[in-house]
Amino acid sequence: MIEETQRRSDQIRLLQAVTSIAASHVKLSDLLEAVADKLCQEMDIDFCDILWSEPDGISAKYIASSSRDIEGNKIDIPEYLPIVENPLFHHLIETKRTVELYDFEHNPLAAELGDLSIYRNISTMMVTPMFLRGDVSGAILMSNSEETRRFSSDELLMMDQISLQLSSALEVANIFEKTTLQAERERQISEATQHIRETLDFPTILRSAAQELRSVLDVPEVTIRIAGNTWIEPEIDDVKE
Repeated sequence: MIEETQRRSDQIRLLQAVTSIAASHVKLSDLLEAVADKLCQEMDIDFCDILWSEPDGISAKYIASSSRDIEGNKIDIPEYLPIVENPLFHHLIETKRTVELYDFEHNPLAAELGDLSIYRNISTMMVTPMFLRGDVSGAILMSNSEETRRFSSDELLMMDQISLQLSSALEVANIFEKTTLQAERERQISEATQHIRETLDFPTILRSAAQELRSVLDVPEVTIRIAGNTWIEPEIDDVKE
């Protein structure tokens, strides 16, 4: 009875801590990094990784990672995990619930986690979906190398509650990130326009326009075609860093 009460108390404390973290971060990467650190500290796990879906919907990027490795060794992992045809993500989308994984060699849900499990010598894992406007847009992966580690029903339920607590914070962080990106893009366009206006002769205007477009669009080269099949190309210094 005392152990049960203590366990419940610890879970409530962790839920409150994650809620506090969510309320104090507006940048998505900072928010998820702080959550990964807190879960790795408080849960009986070796690793906590957080995936976030890429805009193309084809893959998810490892955006945050934490480890309780006492030697402090950083273990390289793949940068992305495929989402399309990934049975684990399909399961998360269908159930919208936390799932535990064991027997990685034969578990079909772990089919796309082969490299990660090998790099980290993982034997058990608990995966929690993360939501953005009600859709699964990421996942929290908590893993352990000890085969004896098993996740309780209370832990699964607690992670579902943490996921719900994070959903509103993720929405705010996502809006903040998009707003910041848009503001930066508008600043670049404004500077490009100003530079072009300050230019006097026509060829220089075209070169300046090409240079500014290359910077704003983040492409290696811009070529401008004008009437008469004449090509105005920016100078070498303008198109290459």
